[in-house]
Amino acid sequence: MSSDPFVSTRTKNLTIEFYRSTFSPPISLPTLFRTITAVPFARTLQELFLRGNMDHFAALGECLAHTTPFETLTKFSLIMVELHFHITESSLPLIPLFRFLPSTLQHLNILNLSSTLDFSSLFNSLSESACYPKLTFLELEFIFNPSFRYSCQSIHRFLLTHNNNLQLLDLNVGPRDEEHLGAWLTNLAGTEFQFSSLQTLGMSFSTPQTGLSAVLPLIKRTAPTLSALSINFHALDFEEAEQVVDALTEGGGQFSMATRTIEEVPGKLKSLTIEINQLSVPFLDLLARNLPQLEELYLWTPEIVGSDQVLSCLISTYLN
Repeated sequence: MSSDPFVSTRTKNLTIEFYRSTFSPPISLPTLFRTITAVPFARTLQELFLRGNMDHFAALGECLAHTTPFETLTKFSLIMVELHFHITESSLPLIPLFRFLPSTLQHLNILNLSSTLDFSSLFNSLSESACYPKLTFLELEFIFNPSFRYSCQSIHRFLLTHNNNLQLLDLNVGPRDEEHLGAWLTNLAGTEFQFSSLQTLGMSFSTPQTGLSAVLPLIKRTAPTLSALSINFHALDFEEAEQVVDALTEGGGQFSMATRTIEEVPGKLKSLTIEINQLSVPFLDLLARNLPQLEELYLWTPEIVGSDQVLSCLISTYLN
């Protein structure tokens, strides 16, 4: 650690990437954390990013019990990668790892690439204690395993606890069973979820049919407040793209006392990221006609139909 006393006040972000190497002596992650939390900058740290093998984090439970060293932390990212041995939730006590986070937390990012780790008790515990009353940004990436029925229910419960405070929700789920994932997504789009403050919605699932049909009600419900939408299920055809646009524009009117009529209210969506199977003039016309307020458009496509016409349409519609 530097002897410069001002380092403690200047250091706001900390990233630790932790991997096991067969060519070097093992490093104690608890020892590393005790060292970090003992220095002054731990009290002013705002962002903490941890990435490493999941079995390393199992040892943190005892070290972090009954302590909240990062008093002003607002963002926490945990990226868990490969397993070196079979691990279950009972042998990987993640609850203390999240309990040490302060109530100031606003942004939570969890990436779990294991299909054998059940998060049930973790998300149930976080929901029961309402640990993060200021949580507004939530990013979750995990492998959907239908055998972890309780895990899916606990994530659902956690989302329900925070849904009205969230401004950003980004879900990236890899399924093992499309039918069960579709049912979970349908439940997520249920009327109990309002997401009344949501401004950014990102949905990424490899479920061609059930994924899109399940989240269309969610897109429609959050459309009045959305400023950015990113959807990645598969390359949508024109009909599916129309369904997305319809969900974004339906109900976009409000009653005017002056005219005693329903007047159209301009949409708030400024950014759209979408994958389509064919980029064509009709598709661009669809966007220009229904979403004229767009400022950012990200398109992924394997095919352009009528490239000259598409280029002309892009120039005249979006580049003028």
